[in-house]
Amino acid sequence: MLHHDPTSEAKLTKQNFDNFVDSFLWQVGAAGDSLKTKIGQLFDEAYAQGVFDKVFPGFSLMDGCDQGAVKHMEGDVLAHTKEVLLAVAERIANLSGPLREDRESKELLICAALIHDIEKPHTRKELDLGDVAFPGHEKKAGERVPKLGERIGLSTNQIDRLEWLVTHHGDFYGLDKLDLNQKREFYSHPDFELALLFYECDCQAFWMSSDGENRRIPATSQILAERENIIEKK
Repeated sequence: MLHHDPTSEAKLTKQNFDNFVDSFLWQVGAAGDSLKTKIGQLFDEAYAQGVFDKVFPGFSLMDGCDQGAVKHMEGDVLAHTKEVLLAVAERIANLSGPLREDRESKELLICAALIHDIEKPHTRKELDLGDVAFPGHEKKAGERVPKLGERIGLSTNQIDRLEWLVTHHGDFYGLDKLDLNQKREFYSHPDFELALLFYECDCQAFWMSSDGENRRIPATSQILAERENIIEKK
């Protein structure tokens, strides 16, 4: 009888995910006209092989998790996740400044894209007129990050950064619900600019029409103006 070694299996699982990340960043580095097509194929192949489910248990539950007929015309939660990843690929390919050479932040963006909505299947609530909400999915996903981060070999600092990105990715859509102190803390976070970039990718993956021609427009300029005003008053 063959001896089942869970440690070896975990190493293989991590290696498969590492290979996905390496291939993702290699394709982004090549940055050709077919970038989105190649990243889409890479995602589809990894998903079909069960790579994501092995490192992020429950990942496949996003497949078929309906987001309603009012918003998210791109499709179910898995379709949205893929669209966010494609947007992340395009943004990384066009980065400038310090982030361009910051592989760790790029990897965190990839991970955030994959797991930011992983708890939507467990928080789904149907509303009136075909709308759907996922209350608290950001916080619940963030709570899973420490264990998920360990599975892919993230350091404590990397886990902390990813947890913050995932937990607060929805804050951009509800800034009016934060008080002044909460906004000051949010705007002053070391990873705020990374979170803002991820928010823009999330908006790009938020289809307002079934053909994808109309996407949610990020309120970046208003957010940066308010941030500057609040931080100056600190």
